[in-house]
Amino acid sequence: MLKPSFKFLLFLAQASLSTASIGDQLSRVYTSYIQQPLTTSSASAAGFTMIPNSSCDPTLGYAYSKQFDDRSLRGSGAGNVSASSSSPTQLYFSAAGQLTGLSVDIYGDVEQTPFKMGYFDQIGESHYRISVGLRSDTTGVCQPDAAPYSDPVGDVVIVQPNGIAVPIPLTEAEAIATNQYHKGSCFDGMGFHYFLDLKTSDNSMSWESDGLSPVVVMYNIDGDINAIFFASSDVQQGMFSTNEWEPVPLPEFAMCGNFCDRDTCTFKGNPNGMWSTMHFYFKEYKAVTCTDWGKMDCHADPTGWIPTPGLACCAA
Repeated sequence: MLKPSFKFLLFLAQASLSTASIGDQLSRVYTSYIQQPLTTSSASAAGFTMIPNSSCDPTLGYAYSKQFDDRSLRGSGAGNVSASSSSPTQLYFSAAGQLTGLSVDIYGDVEQTPFKMGYFDQIGESHYRISVGLRSDTTGVCQPDAAPYSDPVGDVVIVQPNGIAVPIPLTEAEAIATNQYHKGSCFDGMGFHYFLDLKTSDNSMSWESDGLSPVVVMYNIDGDINAIFFASSDVQQGMFSTNEWEPVPLPEFAMCGNFCDRDTCTFKGNPNGMWSTMHFYFKEYKAVTCTDWGKMDCHADPTGWIPTPGLACCAA
């Protein structure tokens, strides 16, 4: 069953979680680390274009993407615009040209529990979007003459800021204090993963794919947020293209490599047993290595016999 106090917990979290600069850069996709633009001028230089027929979202700003779904050109407002399945990432910028948020479109099916709880907006048939706001002060997002933000990336990570507005803890200590986040394994470049299960009332896992929050957070050795990743139980990569997601979809054993309690990791209910993931890094990924935490036991393979330094690391 769903957490009966979920909205109340969110209210408490929003009232108590900190705001702070989350990083000085934005890169995307594990193993590729593609630098993302932080301003509209750099976005244009990188091939991003403001989505046609879109207006300024007062929380997220103006949406930019590299490709558009032709159907979005027949829309009439921000609610109808769409990135394409081959380029599902959208970056948002203020009227003054600074990064304010990001979103990822998912094509196919999404898990029903997070959908019913408001983690996704339905854009069309078999087409969903999950958005993340990066600014605590959005009063000037649509004002060209607003005072510039002092930090280049943001000071919060808010899932679905126009809806349920779930705040991601910016520090590991805050994540632990909520008693809602389940600690996973460490990967070089990422740090330790923390997962939110929407079907349990504490930091335990239901091990049902329908219970996993589609946004996962990672923390570095200082306990600060380092990255997030989006998770989809419906494979988003194509036969000949990654579609901006990670190079390959993850079979269940590889997804379970993100956890230290792999013996119980099953993710019941995932119809094909595969996951697509897309990481966004807020800091220099090379600065994070799992040996920062001391001696680690690293095994990404399901047998546990083959060491994988820097991958799927847990305390030795």
